[in-house]
Order: sequence, then C-alpha cells, then structure tokens
Amino acid sequence: MDLSTEAGRREWQRRRKKGIGGSEAATLFNRPDRIVNKWQSRFSLYQSKVSDKDHDDDNPTLELGRWLEPVVRDMYVHKVGRVVTGGFTLIAHPDYDFMLANTDGRIAAVPEHDGEGVYEGKTQNVFVKHDWKQEVPLLYRVQLQHYLAVTGLSWGSFACFEVGAADWFHWGDEERNDKFIEALYDLEWTFWRDHVLAGVPPDPDGSVATTKALKLLHPNDNGRVIFLPPEAHGWLAERSEIAAQMKDLKKRQAEIDNKIRAAMGDNSYGALEDGGGIAYKTQTSNYGPELVLQVVEDLLGKEEANAVRAAVKPLRGTTRVLRVASEKTISAALAEQQEQEQDT
Repeated sequence: MDLSTEAGRREWQRRRKKGIGGSEAATLFNRPDRIVNKWQSRFSLYQSKVSDKDHDDDNPTLELGRWLEPVVRDMYVHKVGRVVTGGFTLIAHPDYDFMLANTDGRIAAVPEHDGEGVYEGKTQNVFVKHDWKQEVPLLYRVQLQHYLAVTGLSWGSFACFEVGAADWFHWGDEERNDKFIEALYDLEWTFWRDHVLAGVPPDPDGSVATTKALKLLHPNDNGRVIFLPPEAHGWLAERSEIAAQMKDLKKRQAEIDNKIRAAMGDNSYGALEDGGGIAYKTQTSNYGPELVLQVVEDLLGKEEANAVRAAVKPLRGTTRVLRVASEKTISAALAEQQEQEQDT
C-alpha cells in the first residue's frame, strides 16, 4: 500500500476504520491538563470510525514525515548499524481485532534485545519545543507500546531527524511494558465498546480537533429550527458570561498595551530589571483582498475591479458562524419552517 499516493491513503483510511491505530491509542490519553496527541480528540477519533465523511487528520507536518521516512530510516541504519526491513501494514492483534498496527519498519534481531524489534522513524523541526535527548515524546511512546502489544514483539527503537538543528539525529530503544499494555487493552476496548460499537459519541471538548470534526460533519445549515435540550439554558448563560469576561479582559489588555506604548515611545524594545521585556517593532501589513481590489480599481477602473470580484467569488470558502440569536429571530425562523411544512 503506497501511502504517498491519494489512492493508497484512501484505502489506508478505509481499513483504519476497523480499529484503533498507534497514534489513535495515544489520543485516548488526552486530558484537559495534558494533551498527548494534539492532532486528534476522542470525539474526532470516534467520528473517523463511524462517519462516512473523510476525517483524515493529515497535515503538512505529517506529509513531510511520510516523504522523509526512507531518509530517516537510512540515517538509522547507517548511524546505529542495524538492519531495518519493511514494517507491518495494518495488522490486527490476534485476540483484540480492534487493535491495529502500521509500523515504519522491523529491526533484525540484535544481541542486546530479544528477537526482532519495531522501528519507528520521526521528524521534528527546530521550532518544536521538545528535547529528544532527554525523553521521547509521550505520543510516540504510547504508539510504540501499542505496536508491541499488537505484534507481540518485546522491544522497539525510535529515530528522529530534527530538521534545521545542529544536533539533528536522535535515537533510542524502549522495552515492552506489559503492565502498561494491560491498561492499554482496557482503555482501547472501553472506547471501542462504549462508543464505536454502541454508536455513542464522546462528549465534545474544546479542542481544535473536535471543532474541525464538527465543521466537517455539519458544514452547512439547512435553515430549520431545532429545540435544544434543557441544559442548553446553562450553556448559553455560561457562554454569555464568558463573553462578557473576555470583553472586560480585552479592554484591560488594551489599556495595559497603551501604557506600554506610551512608556516606550519610539524605542524598539522595553527591558525589565529582571532581564525580561517586550518588543514594539514596525511590521509590514499583509496585502488583504480588499486592499488589492482597491489598487486594481485605482489603476484600472471600477469595471475591472468588479470583474475581478466576480471571478474570485466562486473560489471563496464558506464557514458556519456561531452567534447568539434573539427571540425575534428564532420566532421568525420557526414560523417560516411551520409555513413550509404546511405547504408540503
């Protein structure tokens, strides 16, 4: 299965719906105070298994990682001196068929470990604040233990290419942790049984991944009115309270910012006695679409500017916006809906 092609990734996504993969196992450890897998939430994981929508959580970072996979593997082979062959492609646990493994490679047996090992190659850019020399990120450690659980192997090894760094290659081994794997079995089975098999979505959280999943699931409104559950009164009241607090905080922040601007004058940096400080630098504004259209109108005339507007209008994307609606607005929409139902 060639994951560098669109067809290969489509087939891979179809097969992934049948179980939980390594990075998805790490998603189940996400908590409000500790995010293990920032690319996914429990809610978006559920939707990726049950929805007919394409919930591919792909992004430029993951795409770069796929392109660099053979490069990182060659680095590992050359620098560590081990033999790495092709990995496992979406194999299932012999007893728990909802646990899937798709590894980057398989390491030939070495004297310091028992039998073959799982190989995982990663990439990281210098702007990611994690020191691989101190510890492998928890996301990847959970992923590896999941793979060891599925494959039955006793150890694995990581390689990381840190793009743009002076010390750009890191590697390390990790042994199978049977106590952790037992807990992992329970966690994954509970999620699979209580949510995926039961058809019950987890409660939505405030993560970017959940927002993205909901927008993909319901991209457009239908103009109809739905009566919200009784607890929605509390949701809207709390939302209004938070909005008021944010307004006050933004006002206070603006006041503080102006105090700083006044204190700094024309200077670029403001230093504090403890060594910290703030920068107040001149930046070039981005060329927004309205500014570009205004330039077109000034140079070529209003007719040409309107032609450009008409040409780009079909290319503009749409998004649904959440706003508080007045009682008058709801009543009007409900009356229109009832009228349409009577006509049909």
